[in-house]
Parts: sequence; C-alpha cells; structure tokens
Amino acid sequence: MADTNATTTTDKQQPEELNDAWIRDKLIPKLIDDGKIFEKHQVQVLAVNVKPVSLDGFMLSAPSKVEIEFSYVDDGDKCEGGKSRHAVSDKLCLVVKKTPAVPKEVYVVCQFEFLFENELIAYTEIIPLLSQAKKYPKFYYSERKELSAVCVLEDFSLYGWRSAKQLYNLPLQHILMAVREVATFHGEMYALKVSNLRAFNKIAAQLKEARIANGNIHPEYNLKLVTCRERLVKAVKMYEKDKVPETFLEMFLEYTKNPYTMFKRQFEPIEPLAIICHGDYLRNNIAFKFDENDLPTDVMMYDFQTMRYASPMLDLTTLLIVSAFHDVRAKNFDEIFSLYHTTLLDAFCAKEKIQNRNEVPSYLSKDSLLKDYARHLPNSIIIAASFLPLLITPIEANSVFELRQLTTEEVIKDTMERGGALLDRELAHMMLEFYQLCNKFEIEFN
Repeated sequence: MADTNATTTTDKQQPEELNDAWIRDKLIPKLIDDGKIFEKHQVQVLAVNVKPVSLDGFMLSAPSKVEIEFSYVDDGDKCEGGKSRHAVSDKLCLVVKKTPAVPKEVYVVCQFEFLFENELIAYTEIIPLLSQAKKYPKFYYSERKELSAVCVLEDFSLYGWRSAKQLYNLPLQHILMAVREVATFHGEMYALKVSNLRAFNKIAAQLKEARIANGNIHPEYNLKLVTCRERLVKAVKMYEKDKVPETFLEMFLEYTKNPYTMFKRQFEPIEPLAIICHGDYLRNNIAFKFDENDLPTDVMMYDFQTMRYASPMLDLTTLLIVSAFHDVRAKNFDEIFSLYHTTLLDAFCAKEKIQNRNEVPSYLSKDSLLKDYARHLPNSIIIAASFLPLLITPIEANSVFELRQLTTEEVIKDTMERGGALLDRELAHMMLEFYQLCNKFEIEFN
C-alpha cells in the first residue's frame, strides 16, 4: 500500500482531543515542517484560521475547514543583484477530517481505523487511475493512531462544489448526473480488473470492510434495523396490500431477520460482477456544481471511507433507494438504468480501447446488471428504512455521538413513527418495486 504520508502508532495513552486548537497549533505546523503542504521554499505563515464544517446530516468524522494565510518569495521576480523585489501573499484552504473524542469501545465499534485507511487507499491508489482524477480534491496527509485518525484534503468547495440542497428525494437531473458519475467509476474499475487483474486484486485486498468487520452490530442500531423491517411490512399492508403477496413479505422478513447476516450476504463479492465500489453512494457523499439557475452541471463523489470489493449494484441501489423517491426513481427507472448501463460500457470500452460492443463481457449485459440490482435491494431498503427517518424528521444534534441512549421502547417507537406518513408511503413503494423485479427475474431469497 502506498502509505508514504500516513503514520500509524500504537501509543497506549489516551489520545489528545483533535480540536481546532490542536489543528492550528500542532497539526498544521507539523505538516509545514514535514513539507507536506507547501512546495515553495521560504514560506512564512501569517495566520491559520480553523472553523467547523457546517453539516446538514449525521457524519461519523468531524471535519473542519482550515485557511492558511502565507507569503513566499517569488524566485522568478528578482533584481539584478539577486535580491527579491517583494513577497507574494496567498492562502491555502484545506479540509481536515478527524475522529471525534469518543470512548475506546465506541471508536472500535465505529471502526474508524478501517474508515480512514480506506480513504487513504482511495486517494493514493484508486483515484489516480481514473480518467477524471484531476477533478477530485488533492490529498495531503493521513495519520492513524490507536484511538485517533486524521485526513487532510484540499477544500473542494473553493471550486464551486457543494451538496444538493435537498437532503433526500433529489430531482431527476441530480440523479441522472450522479448515475453517470458512478457508472463511469464502475466501468473504469471493470477495465482495470480485466486489463490488470494483479494490480486490481492488490488494491481490492487492501480495502477493509468498515461496516461489519468486527462481527457484530451495535445493539441499539441492531434493534433499529430489526424493527424497521416490521415498519416496511406494515407500510406495504397499508398502501400496497393487494400488489405484494404475503409470501413475499414473509420471505423478506426471514431473509433480513438477522441484520448482520443479511449485510454479510449482500456485501459478499460474487464473481464475475464484483468490483471496487464506493460503498456509501448517497446524497451526503456526492457534490455538484451548479449554474446560475441552480441546475447541476457537474458531479463528483467523495468520502471514500466505506469502499469495498462487492457488487456495483450496492452503489446504484443505495443512490436510487435512499436519495431518490418513487416519483423520480420508478417513473424514470428505464431511463435511469439505461443511462447507467450505457455510461458504464462507454467508460469500459474507452479504457480498454474497444470499438465493437460485441467484445464486451456478457456479464455486463443490461439484464445481468438489472438482475444483480434486484438481488441487492434488501441492503438499500433496510438502510433507507433506518436512515431516511432522520433526514425527513431530523434530530437536533450536531453529532450522532451527542444523542442520548434510548430505552428499548423508545428505539422501537421512534423507528416505527419517525418520518410519518411520507416515509411510510415511500417504504411501501420501495417494497413494491423490489417485489416486481424479483418476480420478473424469478429471484428468491433464502
């Protein structure tokens, strides 16, 4: 692994809090002294300003924006005697992603070590291989210790990138652009797998499963996942009772009764479709550029902490189920999936220099991918049923770690009610679409 910028220690002492003062007084001076962020000589730092990133959704890591004001001598602007005429002032804007101050057991459960290691691999080994690598933020530094981790990146908001205003139910234009982005990524990963399997396998083997690697799920979250299955079935019986058979609902409940086992099955790489995928491809991890009418003109995925070697349909189902609603997803599904398939093949053929589509592997056919899409809907539907309530009816908290621990009864009540009728109708639509695809391809889950 290309880990030249990362530091890993096994310091057993309690880690210092990675707050704004730590960034300003320790991290930034260290990066300057080590030559990580400035290539110019004779740089004089004038000021370091740190402020937290304003979040519109829960994030495990705690990002901060850092603005470094500095001056340097312009070597190309000298008098005849060799002395510089003047110093040039400039500024560098960074985003520092850091772990929050949490107890050791929480740090381990959240698997921060794996999350930050995956991001390092993404920026140092995967993104440089992409055809549009230059549009992604520059990677500067990563450090991982026993109970803390840091990643320093370029602040891409300076170039006009920002999240969609909508937390959920993205408009069709946004969804289509996001589909192109992930399809291009998948196509280029398939090309790498076909053309250089050894290099592909080397990268894939380094990625760590950052969701279920420790063999269990936090009890409160597990209860939420188990309970949201009941809400899904209840919603179907309320809104789509005559369209989804009882036997299908029973099959779904059986397949998902153990969330850990269900996730493990869904994440398992099945050949030949398994690929390096984003792993958490939804609105919170997608940035757009917009025109004067606030319409998206470009798109970029980011936050690569949950990258994994698995089905690419985990990315597509997550985007369409969690970030799009029925009116966008179902009514335009043929257009959306055709765009995904065409873009994937375009990217694959461009990388492989293939002009005849008959040379494309048969497992990349539209029906093959669509069938795999249906197989991976359980993961995204369960994620949507547990995550969308927090987006539709947000909890007032700056961090997920600020939430008080709920009783069993409170967890069940909140899971069954948060998001209201709007969510219930959407959950029913998800399950109906899931049933229709399973019925079309004669898929059974057991």
